[in-house]
Amino acid sequence: MQLADFNGRLVLGEIYHRHADDLYIDLGLKFPMICKTPELHREKYVIGATVLVKLFNPELSEPFLGAKKEITILEADGHLLGLYDREVVEGIKDAKKELRTATDPTAKEKSKKKFYEWSPDTYIRTILYGNQERILGLLVQANMTLQKLSIDKVDLKDKRVLIRVDFNVPQKDGKITNNQRITAALPTIKYALDHGAKSVVLMSHLGRPDGRKQAKYTLKPVAEELEKLLNKKVIFLNDSVGPDVEAATANPEHGSVILLENLRYHLAEEGKGVNEAGEKVKASKEEIEAFRASLSKHGDVYVNDAFGTAHRAHSSMVGVNLEPKLSGFLLKKELDYFAKALETPNRPFLAILGGAKVADKIQLIKNLLDKVDEMIIGGGMAYTFLKVLNGVNIGNSLFDEEGSKIVKELVDKAKEKNVQIHLPVDFVVADKFAEDASHSVSNISSGIPDGHMGLDVGPETTKQFSEVVRRAKTIVWNGPMGVFEFENFANGTKGVMDAVVDVTKTGATTIIGGGDTATCCVKYDTEDKVSHVSTGGGASLELLEGKILPGVDALTSV
Repeated sequence: MQLADFNGRLVLGEIYHRHADDLYIDLGLKFPMICKTPELHREKYVIGATVLVKLFNPELSEPFLGAKKEITILEADGHLLGLYDREVVEGIKDAKKELRTATDPTAKEKSKKKFYEWSPDTYIRTILYGNQERILGLLVQANMTLQKLSIDKVDLKDKRVLIRVDFNVPQKDGKITNNQRITAALPTIKYALDHGAKSVVLMSHLGRPDGRKQAKYTLKPVAEELEKLLNKKVIFLNDSVGPDVEAATANPEHGSVILLENLRYHLAEEGKGVNEAGEKVKASKEEIEAFRASLSKHGDVYVNDAFGTAHRAHSSMVGVNLEPKLSGFLLKKELDYFAKALETPNRPFLAILGGAKVADKIQLIKNLLDKVDEMIIGGGMAYTFLKVLNGVNIGNSLFDEEGSKIVKELVDKAKEKNVQIHLPVDFVVADKFAEDASHSVSNISSGIPDGHMGLDVGPETTKQFSEVVRRAKTIVWNGPMGVFEFENFANGTKGVMDAVVDVTKTGATTIIGGGDTATCCVKYDTEDKVSHVSTGGGASLELLEGKILPGVDALTSV
């Protein structure tokens, strides 16, 4: 059966089924791409290339990327499903290891070379079955649809609605110092109540208790705050799973709001933690299954409204066995805006990238170069680009040795994709990293004096960057232009922010990608003056990198 299209992407081969969890893949003569087959057996996620091997539940891991003649297959328990590469490598150390591979003798040398050059940041998910003669089948570019069924598309009347929220709020002396994450969840909670839900059961994490009950991480103050905001009684339970909690959520009074205790008091939420002796411990597969089964008893419908943890394959994000799995309004807004930018952008599409290290942004830059028309690079990583490309003297400015090795490759890709990259032409330099540092302006011709460092883009750069911003129709911004925490080095970030606000007024879609850039919005009071400020720093970054977010992938697609 020849497939013209599979999961929204071009297929470069044929798919053969023998039974439900078998798939033959022809990797011998094809150009290796990221692979994903979501319609098939979801528990079998593996790595693979031109190999002859039968695989059972292995996970992507970094060690195989360095292989020259063979590929090491690391077997792992299914609950590692969806974790990032580095977490998998750490979590898989004690797992059974198997080396039963050989390169396909019919593979072209070029194909092998291309495979071994894959980036360690690539998230590969595929299901692969082979024998000792040949592997046949399919290659598909990884794709995760952002079109998910939302809470307003399902009848909630008389249903127990289990909602994963993000109530990870800052506290001091048992008092909440910022309730923004609680207020952000109110529209979803109120919608369920207003549409006849029998109960709303809320579950969240708070802090990092490492799988142990610790009083300082209790959600009880959150229950009290939520009660004030809803002007309604909130029942707080002292645990999140177990017979007593199941009994309390089984048949509550109609219209009840229930908040479970911190999910991360249980090792099975994250799958790992630290015991009282300070030793790293892992939850068993049986513990994880029991934890997920108990969570699943608290509701009839599952809703995820915690975008900030969508990049975590934790039990409450991917393991609740209820259908349908819906997005709440907060998560829906995130998905809608990122889909608008990444899937159907109005053009010109501009990415504004800052931050310190090129190496930290490699996958982000690579993925966005496939999508944008123009790219602004500021922040600390701009100095690495300028030194490598133009030989600019950068003094004591940040230089990313590891990232410098890939700068030329990134610029070559930009040329290939006809993407215009904009770099700073001048800088605000200082004699030390401090608010009260002596500062002046240098340009790329003179360079940055020895003993000085660039802490912001200069006035001419701010002017040029602002002009680029003002012609864009879609903007994604991740990372400040300078050390905006220091007033003397905040003008670049502030100038670009002003331009982003201006272009938003004229109809551009402007998305702030969480983290430090979201903090800039708070500082300059622009949260309501741009189209969208993401609530998830890590999650939004991984989405922009083209990675699959387990918490989103688990939801019911439209």
